[in-house]
Amino acid sequence: MARGEGAEQYSNTSLLQKPSPDGIKLAAKRESTERLSICSKLCYAIGGAPYQITGCAIGFFLQIYLLDVALLDPFYASIILFVGRAWDAITDPTVGFLVSRSPWTRFGRMMPWIVLSTPLAVLCYFLIWYVPSVDEGKVVWYLFFYCSFQTLQTCFHVPYSALTMFISTEQKERDSATAYRMTVEVLGTLIGTAVQGQIVGMANAPCISTGEDLNSTDLQVSTEVNITEPHVSLQHLRNAYMIASGVICSIYVVCALVLFLGVKEQKETCRVRTEPMSFFQGIRMVMGHGPYAKLVMGFLFTSLAFMFLEGNFALFCSYTLGFRNDFQNILLVIMLSATLAIPFWQWFLTKFGKKTAVYVGTTSVVPFLVSVVLVPSSLIVTYIVSFAAGVSVAAAFLLPWSMLPDVVDDFKVQNPESQGHEAIFYSFYVFFTKFASGVSLGVSTLSLDFAGYVTRGCTQPAEVDLTLKILVSAAPIILIIIGLLIFISYPINEEKRQGNRKLLNEQRENEVDSETDSTELNVEEPVTGTRFSATTEAADIMGEQLSPDEKFKLITRNLQEVLGEERLKEILKERELKVYWGTATTGKPHVAYFVPMSKIADFLKAGCEVTILFADLHAYLDNMKAPWELLELRVQYYEQIIKAMLESIGVPLDKLKFVKGTDYQLSREYTLDVYRLSSMVTEHDAKKAGAEVVKQVEHPLLSGLLYPGLQALDEEYLKVDAQFGGVDQRKIFTLAEKYLPSLGYTKRIHMMNPMVPGLTGGKMSSSEEESKIDLLDKNQEVKKKLKKAFCEPGNVENNGVLSFVKHVLFPLHSEFMIKRDPKWGGDKVYKDYEEVEKDFAAEQIHPGDLKASVELALNKLLDPIRKKFETPVLKKLTASAYPEPSKNKGGAKGNPKQTTDEEDVIPSRLDIRVGKVISVEKHPDADSLYLEKIDVGEEQPRTVVSGLVAYISQEQLQDRLVVLLCNLKPQKMRGIESQAMLLCASIEGEPRKVEPLDPPEGSAPGDRVFVEGYESGKPDDELKPKKKVFEKLQVDLKISGECAAQWKDQNLMTKLGQITCKTLKGGNIS
Repeated sequence: MARGEGAEQYSNTSLLQKPSPDGIKLAAKRESTERLSICSKLCYAIGGAPYQITGCAIGFFLQIYLLDVALLDPFYASIILFVGRAWDAITDPTVGFLVSRSPWTRFGRMMPWIVLSTPLAVLCYFLIWYVPSVDEGKVVWYLFFYCSFQTLQTCFHVPYSALTMFISTEQKERDSATAYRMTVEVLGTLIGTAVQGQIVGMANAPCISTGEDLNSTDLQVSTEVNITEPHVSLQHLRNAYMIASGVICSIYVVCALVLFLGVKEQKETCRVRTEPMSFFQGIRMVMGHGPYAKLVMGFLFTSLAFMFLEGNFALFCSYTLGFRNDFQNILLVIMLSATLAIPFWQWFLTKFGKKTAVYVGTTSVVPFLVSVVLVPSSLIVTYIVSFAAGVSVAAAFLLPWSMLPDVVDDFKVQNPESQGHEAIFYSFYVFFTKFASGVSLGVSTLSLDFAGYVTRGCTQPAEVDLTLKILVSAAPIILIIIGLLIFISYPINEEKRQGNRKLLNEQRENEVDSETDSTELNVEEPVTGTRFSATTEAADIMGEQLSPDEKFKLITRNLQEVLGEERLKEILKERELKVYWGTATTGKPHVAYFVPMSKIADFLKAGCEVTILFADLHAYLDNMKAPWELLELRVQYYEQIIKAMLESIGVPLDKLKFVKGTDYQLSREYTLDVYRLSSMVTEHDAKKAGAEVVKQVEHPLLSGLLYPGLQALDEEYLKVDAQFGGVDQRKIFTLAEKYLPSLGYTKRIHMMNPMVPGLTGGKMSSSEEESKIDLLDKNQEVKKKLKKAFCEPGNVENNGVLSFVKHVLFPLHSEFMIKRDPKWGGDKVYKDYEEVEKDFAAEQIHPGDLKASVELALNKLLDPIRKKFETPVLKKLTASAYPEPSKNKGGAKGNPKQTTDEEDVIPSRLDIRVGKVISVEKHPDADSLYLEKIDVGEEQPRTVVSGLVAYISQEQLQDRLVVLLCNLKPQKMRGIESQAMLLCASIEGEPRKVEPLDPPEGSAPGDRVFVEGYESGKPDDELKPKKKVFEKLQVDLKISGECAAQWKDQNLMTKLGQITCKTLKGGNIS
């Protein structure tokens, strides 16, 4: 019988969670297609056969081998079988732990385990079926090699199961390969039963008449008739078992070799490590989920029933039914029937539901268990019963793996913030079933010992026959009944399952969409791809032909400052310069980004190796300018918009390297360097370094102090010679020059662009709409913003329009045309920027003409970008990365509180917290009011007055976790000031129903409650009653059909999960 196909695949998903420090590349840049050949899928599938072949052989034959061939006392045989299976249960999570910490090798991370464990596993398996000549050492022999084989088999199968995630990055290809694997593994159960059974069956060792003691080694004292034939036949049988094991060992080696030669393990992509969970923490979590506990307990009893049948059926056929020479064929019929029945049960559970399939499939074996005991012994009847029983066996081993995903989905729905625990659910089910298997074998063999089992006796005492009947009939039936009774309370029916699936699809929609968009984006053809091959070629030729001095001039032109000029010149004499430019993925890039883009074009013309860093972690650290949940989307947006900008100015993308910060900034080495640097940099230096880059607030966050140090370390981890940025980065650059040598790293070169004035005259900023022109602004918007731009006649200081001409248009085109009416002198082409500035200062160029000319040139740059972002995919990406509901522009810089009413009314303004009711009593002056003291995580509990007397008792409120709105203006209610509002779900009607909202389990007083998508907002200190902020938001506060608290269909959450109520679906929240 199959030993739970696919079990270890899920028990070791944690192997995939280690981030790779080696592969520094943009995660969003994926292969569009990566198809596996049929040959690769077959080779991968063949690798699963050894586990099933050896599992079947051991499951059906080891017990009878230990008793009738190795001649062990049943008591010792029971010890070996129980300890071996229990040891197998323990090794699974242990080996998974060790494999997860294995380094990557040239052959991969899983393959070395598979290859190195195979020879030793084969040797141990062969020695299990060898009978040592010394009786005193048999127990130790079999115990040692059985446990050793289980360990080595786990060292093979755990990495093999995890290998599923490393054969392809495409989910569809992995699913297809898994289907091949399941097919081969089912065939493996047939092969194991057939090979072991048929070879052993041909030995035909005769039985020994009851009363002779073959457990004694002193066979010579028996009569000659009893010496020769039994001894020779026994040795012949032992040889047959060794031949069978040799054949299986050969198949094992061939399958491992095919797997190794036919499958290439791909290096894992970088993933954020999740906090590992201990064994007992895992048990508490999974068994605390009711549907999972009921499913596991139900299947534990039904699986135990079939394990009793599996472990004792060979003995039952040999002794009770009297088919000593046919039992191997009977077993083969059962396995063949089970294999053929799997498609039927797959169809049945799809048609009638999984819970129905459990009842029908499991109970269908009961009549055959009864008939095989009560019907007089007949070989034909036994074959018929065996074939029919195999149909039920298929259901027993298929259904658990079909239903486990349902309880995992149910857990995800109820705990949306607690994700990534699939491995724990599957691994503990494997652990329990393997442990139960050991119990069943141990109990069975021990029961036979108590009943007086006679080793290789032709007949057994009546007590043994009775025991075998109980073990293969009565005991399984009782266990099946217990299991089915447990399933009565199993809550996930087809309606519930479909509901969970729908909810999960809704939860995953944004993530799935973003992944789909990312894939689509990366296969998209460049908008103006035909023009870049020539540009690339020209850049290559130019870089090769330029002298070091010419390269230096090109690299440094229009820069405001260079730190390390001499070092730059030395490098250019020896080799090409390696330089990087980084951008924090915060607000939308604007036209000022053309300044560094045009400079990057200069770097490429000079032959430099250029890296562009999308600093997603920096974006979050800078006062959370980019919410964590939007980081990946922002990175995708930045990648697409910056590539579009580079394409629009003719920069060859194949000469650039794109890197995402979190691809290496979450590695162990980088993190340790952050700690090392933190022990050297003072708070004063960190704050000073980030003064012009990190958002300055009255009470700065620690994250902002880390920002400059991380940017300094980037220079080392990107392996560059120089960093390029704006002059506002200078203090960060000097911090890097000061502290990197203290860590043993080289001081880098730093090149700085001047700051381009915004349209209002100051710094162009993403957060100030009127100071910038967005890259996706329409022509009318560009005209409107340029018309308002600061461009005083004759004033060349802080003139953003002139600066754009100097730093973008001239470097790109080497000329600039002023378009004007003939009566004012007509069009004029300038070959040098200084002439433009000179004429503007002399008021020979009118600001209107300058703006109109820049508008024309700018729109030519923006047209291909706007065209590219007209595609549905990029429109969706833009909307997802910068969602409108989260947008809060603010008002005047000096008074950030001045916003429009529409922008004011967002849920992040509400200070909602988890509280714990410390005491509750009746209001002294109002019978309908409670007076409560509630801990909300402050020094003193708050006094809350609530009108819940008619709906909930004092006992129900006492020590209860509740949800409170804490920034309403305190109000007196019948003479006592209420300092918060206790939030409840309610349904109007007769009678009115009210329930307090429930925080997720494990919440603590003071935990913040937020609406999804509004995590980063800061609550008002106090809501002004006249503004009616809560009243406006309350209109959309509802209870969903799944009893989840929501605002505009977005869940109310804490860091631990959803806010819910118990029963009031569709209610209001007040």
